[in-house]
Amino acid sequence: LMKQACDLIIMVLTGDEAMHLLYNHGEGEVYKTMVGWLTHKNLHLLTTSILAIGNFARQDDYCMKMMEDKIYDRLLDIFEKFHNLGLAIKEDPNGQHPVNMASVTKIQHAVLSALRNLTVPMQNKKVAAKNGRAAPIFLDALPTVEDHHVAYKLLAAIRMLVDGQE
Repeated sequence: LMKQACDLIIMVLTGDEAMHLLYNHGEGEVYKTMVGWLTHKNLHLLTTSILAIGNFARQDDYCMKMMEDKIYDRLLDIFEKFHNLGLAIKEDPNGQHPVNMASVTKIQHAVLSALRNLTVPMQNKKVAAKNGRAAPIFLDALPTVEDHHVAYKLLAAIRMLVDGQE
C-alpha cells in the first residue's frame, strides 16, 4: 500500500498544475514533506522524495529556491552514500548490506536526475561549480558505475556543471 501511495504522489507531481499547487512557493505541505523524507530510512519514502524533488525542479525559480535551501547538497550526500553502498555490495556481494543493488541503482538514477534538473538554471550551475563539492564526487564515481542508465545520468550531471562555465 505504501508503494502505491508513493507512486500516486509521483504521478500527481508530473502534472504542471498539481506541481505548482503542491510546491506553493516552497511552503506547500507536500513539498515540505518530500524535503523531510530526504533523510528517511524507508527506501520507498526516500525514493519518492527524490523523484518528487526532481519533478519540482522542472521550474527555474523553484530550482533557485531549492539551491538556496541546500537541497542540492542534501542530494549529493544521498548520491555519495548510495554510491558507496553500491561499491560495498560489489566488493562483498554475499555480505550483509542494508539495501540491495537494485535499490542502490534506482536511488542513484533518481538522485542524479534531480541534481541535473537543479543545475539547469545558469545561476545554479555557477553555485554548484563554485561550491566545488559535486565535481570530485561525480568524477570519483564515474569509473566505478556499471549500470548504463546511472552512467548516462552521471554524465548529464557532470555536463550541467561545466556547461556555461569559463
